[in-house]
Amino acid sequence: LAAVKELRDLGDARAVVPLVGLFDDSSLDVRVTAIAAVGLLKDETAVPALLREFKKSIEVVRIAAVTALGNLRDKQALPELLVQFDRSGSALRGKIAYSLAQIATAHPEQADSDRALTKLVELLADANLQSAAKEALLASGPAAVPRLIDHLEGRIAGHPATAVELLVLLADKRATPALISQLDRGRVPQTEILSALSELGDSRALLPVLALLDNPDPKVRLQAMQTLGPMLTSKSEASDVIVEHLEDKDPAIKNLAARYLGQTRSRSAVPGLTKMVNESKSPALRATALVALGKIGDRESLRVALGILEKGPQSLRPIAADVISELAEESTSPALLRLAVNNKLPYQSLAVEALGAALRGSTNPEAARALQQIASGRRLKPALAATEALAGMKGQSPK
Repeated sequence: LAAVKELRDLGDARAVVPLVGLFDDSSLDVRVTAIAAVGLLKDETAVPALLREFKKSIEVVRIAAVTALGNLRDKQALPELLVQFDRSGSALRGKIAYSLAQIATAHPEQADSDRALTKLVELLADANLQSAAKEALLASGPAAVPRLIDHLEGRIAGHPATAVELLVLLADKRATPALISQLDRGRVPQTEILSALSELGDSRALLPVLALLDNPDPKVRLQAMQTLGPMLTSKSEASDVIVEHLEDKDPAIKNLAARYLGQTRSRSAVPGLTKMVNESKSPALRATALVALGKIGDRESLRVALGILEKGPQSLRPIAADVISELAEESTSPALLRLAVNNKLPYQSLAVEALGAALRGSTNPEAARALQQIASGRRLKPALAATEALAGMKGQSPK
């Protein structure tokens, strides 16, 4: 046994002949170890000998042989493996399935490879072997995708929900049309199909998903809204539909709608987002809408942010200040200066920070004098903010 392991560890194809000679050794351990070693040496001349061992009756020898054949990935093993697949018991079929996947993936042009992958997809319907089939199909990678699509489109047998799961794990956008076709077939819950489409993020699914935003099932509607995220771009045509859902009954859908409208920078959404900021009873929704307005970044968005900074509520003031700072419009400096010089305001430091962002790289003597005074004041946060603001202005430094 030690000699077999030494030959294996050499990694030299010249060891194949002596190892094959040990296939008839009286010790079962030596035979199995020799068979496994041949599979690791990547020499296709061993395939006929391995096929002979595979046909023998001792289960452990057959398992070692089929594993070695899979590791060698030689196409001449495919016909016999396909025959034995139908003749073997469940335990061995699981091992054959994985070897078929290994070989079929290495030789996608072979008709037997196509037959092998078809068998693996059909095996998904067998509860006892579904796990082995899944493992084998995942090992097949992109080569398995056409056969999984064939199943979803009704050309071969299988298990629809598991096929969808595998297509998600394989992350291949070739599956998008087949997944879309399943939305109305009832074979797989719509929420699972939507989740799969979300993982793929293929914009071809945009219109079918948008259509489900009005589905009577609240779970489907929410999943449809969640699915949209990866498909949206700044030029998305979905904004006009999404904006309607700022008025949805489900707060989670409202929240996503606000986020997406900011993500797509949809100016047509500004009135609806402004209404949400000003009228919603949910602090979380108001915050999301305010952030979205900041991403859109037009004059109305700035006006809303300035209003929140001045009038509150306090919980939204930091977000409003961030929005104003991010947009950094010098036109906001008069309003911000008025707030920044009021040392009685609890949010004075936020106003100073926003003013500093608006004035970055500019010259404004009036604002500079005010900031110098704040920087020399006793209130630590406003003073630090003013010092930073002065450092960002052209030709200014704190004294």
